[in-house]
Amino acid sequence: MSWSNAGSFRNVNPLVNLRAINNNQTITVYQPGTLNPNTIKPNVTYSGLITNLRVKVQISSLLQDYIIPPQGDRTPEEYALTLNQYDISSPKKGLNFYLETSLQPPALLVQLYLFQRRPFYVIDALSYFTNSITLDLASDAKLTVKIQDLGWGELMGTDNITIWGTAIEEQENATGTFSITCAGGGGGVTNLGTVIGYNGEPVAIDGGFANVN
Repeated sequence: MSWSNAGSFRNVNPLVNLRAINNNQTITVYQPGTLNPNTIKPNVTYSGLITNLRVKVQISSLLQDYIIPPQGDRTPEEYALTLNQYDISSPKKGLNFYLETSLQPPALLVQLYLFQRRPFYVIDALSYFTNSITLDLASDAKLTVKIQDLGWGELMGTDNITIWGTAIEEQENATGTFSITCAGGGGGVTNLGTVIGYNGEPVAIDGGFANVN
């Protein structure tokens, strides 16, 4: 007799706040969690699907940024190039996102520019990682973040960066095997015992003696 579990799901909310005290620190934004050890299959780790990831930027230690408005007959592509060239030369700080696994060291995936735009602004960070609706992380993966000095210093004073989002965690299938073993008594007297086992561990015994396979 066999039994299987199709898995389970839960929602979690990654939440990280970065200030000047966190300069030179690598902070974990999201890592799939672990099932409760009292579940039917302990030490199982979830895999994670990040469905939303945003960055709220509040920078006061830089000169206020000026956004160039669309002008003339520039195409969207030409306007984007103008903005990109302006961003490169404007005062800013960097926010680096890294991905690491149990087999691979941290690798830089995304660097966001942080400007001063009053009172604050919000970046849809997920769109920088993928054109899909989710960013999928295996059970041994971890997404981390670190402030980068781009020539205008790191976070200072009241600078504040908040990273938040939503992730759906999926448990791997927890499959167990039940076994039933009967053993007869000796001396011409039939004494049948029944053991119901799960993954080799006895669950219930009904008289007599038996071994669990």
